[in-house]
Amino acid sequence: YTTPKQFIKDVTIKTKILSAAKGKVKLNIDFEKSTADKVVLNIFGNGEVIIKEFALNNSAFETEFDLNECRFWSCADPYLYELKIELFEDEACLDEYSIKFGVREIKVDGYKLLLNNEPIFLKGFGKHEDFPVIGKGLNLALLVKDFSLMKWINANSFRTSHYPYAEEWLDFADEKGFLVINEVPAVSLDFRKTNGATLKNHKDFIRKLINRDKNHPSVIMWAPGNEPNLVGEDSYYNGTGDNYWKEICEYTKLLDPTRPVTIPNCQRAGKDDPVFNYSDVISLNRYYGWYENPGLINTAVKRFEDEMDYIAEKYKKPIFVTEFGADTMPGFHSISDQMFTEEYQSELLKKYCELIESKNYTVGEHVWNFADFKTPQHFRRVVLNLKGVFNRTRDPKLAAFTLRKIWGK
Repeated sequence: YTTPKQFIKDVTIKTKILSAAKGKVKLNIDFEKSTADKVVLNIFGNGEVIIKEFALNNSAFETEFDLNECRFWSCADPYLYELKIELFEDEACLDEYSIKFGVREIKVDGYKLLLNNEPIFLKGFGKHEDFPVIGKGLNLALLVKDFSLMKWINANSFRTSHYPYAEEWLDFADEKGFLVINEVPAVSLDFRKTNGATLKNHKDFIRKLINRDKNHPSVIMWAPGNEPNLVGEDSYYNGTGDNYWKEICEYTKLLDPTRPVTIPNCQRAGKDDPVFNYSDVISLNRYYGWYENPGLINTAVKRFEDEMDYIAEKYKKPIFVTEFGADTMPGFHSISDQMFTEEYQSELLKKYCELIESKNYTVGEHVWNFADFKTPQHFRRVVLNLKGVFNRTRDPKLAAFTLRKIWGK
C-alpha cells in the first residue's frame, strides 16, 4: 500500500464504562510529517452521527469524549461503533482513516474477572492456526468454520497459542463477541540461555503485538509468554526468573495499562513460579491424568485441586486454567478409563470442568486443544497432537458433545 506524504500514522482508542448508559472514549492520534491544521472525527453508531472538529498545532492529538445512551460491546451484544478520522490543511483533505471499535472495560477485582463491571467466566480453547495442506496459512472459510464450531460448543473465548494470529481472527472475534487472550511467541523460555538480547527481542515482540492489536475490544488479556522454565532448571528460582518477568510484565503494563497480564505456568515450573508474582490472573497448564498420573482420573483431579487451593491461598489472585486435556484417537472406545479413547478424554474433561467450576477463585477453563494439529516428530506423537475435541478436519469427537452440554448450562 502507499500513503501520502502527510498521513495518520497511529490511532489508539481506550474506553471506560461510566454508568449503565454512558461510556467514555479516549483517543490518541499520531501524524507523520504533518503541517495539517485541522482534524475531524466522525463517530457512527447506535443511530447517531457525531462530528467533532479540532484545530491542530503539532504532530500528535489527544481528546476524550462521552457517549450517552452508549451501547457497550459484550459477548451477548458485540456492538461496534465506527470512527472516521479526516486530516485537513487549508480545507484540503490530506488523509482519512476508518476504524471500528467497541466500548467495553475489562478488569480484575479480587478473585473475579469483570467485563463491563459484570463477572465473566471464560469457556473455550487454546487454539492453533493449522489445517491439512495449508498449515498455518490463513483460510477465511476455515476461520468461519472454526468460529461456528466454537459458537456451537457454547465457548466464549480462545487463546492465540502460541503466537499472534492473522488480524482477521481478531476482526471476526470483535464482530462475533469472542474474548481473546493474545499471546507473543515466547514459549518455554530456558533461563540457562536467556540474556540481554533475549529480553530486548521479547520486548520488541510485545510492543509489536500491542501496537497491532490494542484497538480490538475482543482482546481482553495479554500473554507475554507461555510455560517458562519447561526444563525445570533450578537457577530459574534464584532471582533470575523473578527479575526477568518483573521487567516483562511491567513493560507490558506500561504499553497498555487497560488490560490484565497473564503468563501460563507449566507443571515443571511448579506452584511457586515467579510469573505468579506479576500476573494479574494466574494461568495454569496442567496435564494430571495424562503426562502425570496417566489413566487415573480421580487421582489426577484431587492432585490438581490441592495445587489450585495452595496457589489461590498464597497469591490471592484469580486462577484461569489455560490448558488441560488428553490425546484421543477418533474411533477408539473402552468401557474403562483407557487412555487415547474418546470416553477417557470426555470423562477427564468433564471432571476437570466440574472441579474448576466448583471454586470461587477461578475465572475460566480452556481445553487443550480445539482441534488436532501437526507437530514436530516425536515418540509421544502419532503424526499429530491428538488433544483436539475436533479432529484436524473439524469432525467432532465425543468430548465435543460433552463440552457443549457443560458449557450450555
